[in-house]
Amino acid sequence: MNSRTFAIPPLSAPPRTLARALLLAPALLIAAPAAQAATVSFANFDDNDGPTLGYDADATEAGAGGSNTLDLVVSDFEASGAIGGIAFDQIAFDVMAPAGYYITGFSVFEEVSTNTEAANSVTGASLSIDVNGQSYSLGQGIFSGGSGTTTSIISNTGVIAIPNAMKVDVSIDNNLFAANGGVISKGASSIEFTVAPVPLPPAVWLLGSAVLGLVSIGRARRRG
Repeated sequence: MNSRTFAIPPLSAPPRTLARALLLAPALLIAAPAAQAATVSFANFDDNDGPTLGYDADATEAGAGGSNTLDLVVSDFEASGAIGGIAFDQIAFDVMAPAGYYITGFSVFEEVSTNTEAANSVTGASLSIDVNGQSYSLGQGIFSGGSGTTTSIISNTGVIAIPNAMKVDVSIDNNLFAANGGVISKGASSIEFTVAPVPLPPAVWLLGSAVLGLVSIGRARRRG
């Protein structure tokens, strides 16, 4: 973070100068976090692959820096009615807020590709996430025979608010299934985090108000 220095004038300075200095201090404290981009950081990736490869933690981690959106890389994450019909996977990671900010929410986007051309084929997908011990069901889709090959969005949550935190532990679970010749594979998937500045303590504002009051009293006495 870019630092700013602000010299408080000595108490012998004119009251107006002292008041301006102390009243500007809260404003500078607010402006300090804005001097840098409010970008979260990601760490401690752990993928727990199911029957198929699923989430690729190494590739996901490599592309995570410099953005509040994490694109979750997947490979060979598919369920087919011809071989078992079920695929599941999980990925876990930590998210840290930048200095002077809280993490306040998240949003998730995911799409799948399905082929249910056969008359009796069926496929499905479900997605859930755990954030600091709180579970969220984020979306599901069922696709029946005759629809052919399509790309469908099963999760586009918009921002989900969470309790303000400097760090959050995230675990995402994804499940696919297929039957009677259906095929379903996971497509694009991403999660984005929102942040907000940590509010200043009320005492900072009270300090500025008190100094302004003292200066006003001093002016009134001089005029009297």
